[in-house]
Amino acid sequence: MNSYKYLHSQLGRTLEQIKRAYVSERRICFLVCSEPSFINRIIESEALFPNRKNKKDNQNASVRFVKDDTFIRSSFCHSSNDLVEIATPLLYVYTGCARYDYTQSNLVEDINLPLTSLTNYVNHYSSLSHANYILTEGQKEKLQSLKDSIILIPVKSIPRIPMYIEPYTEIVVVPFIDKEEFCEIVSLYLKETENAQTMVNENGYEILSETDFLDKLYYNMRGMNMTQILSVLKKNQVSLGKIYYSTLDPNYNLKLNQLIRNAKREFERIIETSRALTLENISGERPAGLDNLTNWLENYRQQVASPHEYRKYIIDAPKGILVSGIPGSGKSMMAQYVASVFKLSLLKLDFGNLGGAYVGDSEKNMDNALRIIEELSPCVLWVDEMEKAFSGVNNAGHEVTKRLVGKFLTWMQERTSRGISCFVFSTANDISQLPPEMFRSGRFDAKFYTFLPSAQECGEIFQSIISHQIARQKREDSYKENLQSKLLFNIEKINSKLFIELLNSPEYCLRQKIYSLNSREVNRSNKFFTGADINQLIQNAKNKYLHEYINQFSSYDDAVFESTKFILCLKNSMLELRTYGETNLNDIAKCYAQLAINNFNNASNSILLPFEGYDELYYASNRQNNNVLLYDLNRLSGNYEQTHFNSLATEYDKSQYIILRNTINQLAQDIINNRLS
Repeated sequence: MNSYKYLHSQLGRTLEQIKRAYVSERRICFLVCSEPSFINRIIESEALFPNRKNKKDNQNASVRFVKDDTFIRSSFCHSSNDLVEIATPLLYVYTGCARYDYTQSNLVEDINLPLTSLTNYVNHYSSLSHANYILTEGQKEKLQSLKDSIILIPVKSIPRIPMYIEPYTEIVVVPFIDKEEFCEIVSLYLKETENAQTMVNENGYEILSETDFLDKLYYNMRGMNMTQILSVLKKNQVSLGKIYYSTLDPNYNLKLNQLIRNAKREFERIIETSRALTLENISGERPAGLDNLTNWLENYRQQVASPHEYRKYIIDAPKGILVSGIPGSGKSMMAQYVASVFKLSLLKLDFGNLGGAYVGDSEKNMDNALRIIEELSPCVLWVDEMEKAFSGVNNAGHEVTKRLVGKFLTWMQERTSRGISCFVFSTANDISQLPPEMFRSGRFDAKFYTFLPSAQECGEIFQSIISHQIARQKREDSYKENLQSKLLFNIEKINSKLFIELLNSPEYCLRQKIYSLNSREVNRSNKFFTGADINQLIQNAKNKYLHEYINQFSSYDDAVFESTKFILCLKNSMLELRTYGETNLNDIAKCYAQLAINNFNNASNSILLPFEGYDELYYASNRQNNNVLLYDLNRLSGNYEQTHFNSLATEYDKSQYIILRNTINQLAQDIINNRLS
């Protein structure tokens, strides 16, 4: 193995970490690894003692496996037998902390650490245990041999180390296999089993002559160790037979896609062993009504996907964005689109699954999750409903939560300086639960808010859902087999124009129109929709149509949503549906207040309530004046409110503006009190 391959290999990088720790006199080494075969490769290596080669003919100078807690004694002066084990420097491998479970092909960690022997080692190393003894020259030599030894303790996750041992300790987390080593492992296996043609590249790696196969496989198997990689290949050879095809073969795409699907399922199982992480599907469907946010993502796409290309400009890759707003406004859907735009894997972090049965388990689970994220970078990390992760931070009884939050915030702040390209996409419904440091510069590159969409945006969302269902229908195998000629929807009649007309209809949506800006009325009769409401409306209309007209279908081909009847079902479903804008006006007003004071950017093109009209300081300073409002665009110069009102395109938008403005003003004191509390 040449020096380049050694320094970039999983084994080489791990050995170099241990050697650096050894030179730094940190010779108690916790090796965080769950692959027994790799641990054996570490133990068998002759490179662990930098200044001394192992004597192959002297087993005593090599490795000593120990499983009890007495392999280092407390004193050198009891008898000569106490000195036999340290006649020469040893590699002590403690096997009592982790054992191999053949049913799981994994290391199973126990809590017990060899604290007695480690304490004795520290005492000897610091000369505490023999301070009152006069040592012979032979004993001094054996003491030096002990100091020159390495204590290797394989563990599955980072343990809690006592403070007095920590200065002599190094934690070595085994890195994941990089791309070139992965490609060589797969190539050599296929060369042996399928006689695949390989070549040696400029860095000395023996890989397949056609790299497209390796690139796609690596993208879906990053993070697997060698045992898992070979296991996936063997398992697929059993089920699929031959798994490697040339790009010229007509079955290439079909076979490769099947292999990737199988590998991805195995990869998902491995990711989920971290407890808090899941691998999510991505979607290229552009969320409707969030144009400002999607445009921002497009502008930064190349920087996130290929950060190395911008290093010459001394520009770091974007760290991430925080998206907040009312529930059902498309925040979670956007996460799948973000990963698709950046062409990266999407990992979802669930803080609720970090807990463990024992003290310290939560921190271990967090460390393990962050390690996987780092090794899979560049990737997109989705933290959904982030406020739930931070609940209890201000409560003195939640010390574990505080430590987890502190660890995560530190990681977010430092990951770029450590060369970790991970785009964090965080969503929150209630940002009042987030600590102030969450909004500090450097945490996120941008903050966007999602709100009630305008009538035009509602129409776009409606059209997007219908188009998505038609596209899904075309992909279904049943559509191809039955050669159905009729699409489920007639998009010439069931489209955004139809839905916008319904939104502005007094019969179905605007039951109490408000025309006057002087009105201070608040009513819950009008239906103001979120994206989730629109999706539910379409589902309800489809179900109503099928239940009412199912007896009229003579064949599968007739079971489509006939325009006139479906529109009637859509109207009736609109009358029955209770939208978020009907039932949660108070919550919407409070959410808006939080977004305004934290200066979020609008995710959409339309601005329903400009932030300029919201001023808590002015309101608090003039509370004695009953005419002072918390939200008032007329405080600005000129006829600002009238101009803004006239710019709203439809009666739906204008009614929405007046009712939400009035709701904010009626709840003014409650909004301020709740936020300050």
